[in-house]
Amino acid sequence: MIRIVNDRVDLPGLMADAREENRAVVLVPGQRTKRETLIAFRDTLGLPAHMGLNLDALADVLDDYLSESPGAVELIWDGSADLREHDQSAYEGILEVLTELSDAYPSSQVTVIDR
Repeated sequence: MIRIVNDRVDLPGLMADAREENRAVVLVPGQRTKRETLIAFRDTLGLPAHMGLNLDALADVLDDYLSESPGAVELIWDGSADLREHDQSAYEGILEVLTELSDAYPSSQVTVIDR
């Protein structure tokens, strides 16, 4: 399931709830450009530096990451508004990847914080 929340979200509380529900928490910081955002996902998840910086590569590596994870994951993309304001198309593309990912892994949770 994917959820989009506003800037009033209690991030520490959200993370604590996820941990209480036995989900590993991954917090990806928002960035201004598509390239910077893809690098943030790559670096936060400890993915290989040779990962392609496009949406197909993001979808593939996130799928691999979740399929190899020993348990459920709470993936939080915090600060997505900067990309949305500067590159709506990239923002929507990443949302599509995250939505497909959340559909494929229903025990995991994807949260987008729009701030």
